Amino acid sequence: MARLACPQLKRRLQRGCEGGDVMAVQEAVYVALKERGGKGTNTKSGQYGEKTIRDIKNLQTMVGINPSGEVGLNTLEAMWDKHKTFKDAGAFSDRSVQLLYRCKLGNPTKLTEGELKQGAKGPHVAALQRMLWRALGGDTQNTRSGEYGKGTTADMKEFYRRANWQDRNPAVCTNKDWAALWAFGDDRAKDLARKKVVTPDQAIRQAVRSWGEWYVANRSRITYAQIRPYPKSAKLPMRTDCSGSSTHVLFMAGCPNDPHGRKYDGQGYTGTMYTRGKRIGLGDPKALQPGDCVFYGNQGGGIPSHVVIVIGPGDRALNFGANPPHFVNIGTYWRSNLRTDVGARRYF
Repeated sequence: MARLACPQLKRRLQRGCEGGDVMAVQEAVYVALKERGGKGTNTKSGQYGEKTIRDIKNLQTMVGINPSGEVGLNTLEAMWDKHKTFKDAGAFSDRSVQLLYRCKLGNPTKLTEGELKQGAKGPHVAALQRMLWRALGGDTQNTRSGEYGKGTTADMKEFYRRANWQDRNPAVCTNKDWAALWAFGDDRAKDLARKKVVTPDQAIRQAVRSWGEWYVANRSRITYAQIRPYPKSAKLPMRTDCSGSSTHVLFMAGCPNDPHGRKYDGQGYTGTMYTRGKRIGLGDPKALQPGDCVFYGNQGGGIPSHVVIVIGPGDRALNFGANPPHFVNIGTYWRSNLRTDVGARRYF
């Protein structure tokens, strides 16, 4: 069977969390440690306590992730990746995949009976499409058009397969399906579900977060290469670099201003990004907003050698250089002495 694309996490897992998603991760980390020569505690209680924190820290140390003991997308991806005998979803068994997809978190809105079905249109459909987009990663087929068409039906069928709900009709999304998908939704999906009006800038920033997460979820199919033109679609596999990926995220999110000032013609590098936009300080990295780009290093002539794009929440940023796409926290990363901070820019 082909490898399943890694989903987004329904939430960041940390001390005190409990539920099906915790149990899924507890089962997976035990397998991941064993495959790497370690030994887990085999705790499968569904409660995120000291033993789970210890197991996660051990795995994070093995794979080169900051050993926080919490599970974000980088750590989920490390368990989801194939390793030795890992199969379809890495260290996640069929049972743990089902637990992850079935668990219900948060307070979903209610649908009217038969509201979401093939042929339907509107903000609730668009919200469902975004939930599916984050739940299925690179395997999604819908175009987030706001119309429940063949792509959305195919996504619902794949969601049912992962949740082992294969007796259901993918041409209809029920309240039970909606509740299981709800926590996969980003801010934009939940605003659409509640029919909340947002400003154009807010919509772009929400989309920046989605595309940053898409990069990490598809890291195994994106390779580093300093080539131009940079990508202007979501076609995988993909080859790009730090400035190309940051620009691609802004383009796909609908930012009207090309950070290179070239009308998104596919050209431009870190240097051209650094000369444009509004210069912003880094006194409080958490004051940065999704879409802001932070620059580092000096490749000569005052031109920075690296850029990351903030995707939030907080000061979380997409970093793509020597390693596959992954997340860093600006508040830690720019003080790491690995690079010299040379400022940030805002383009909208």
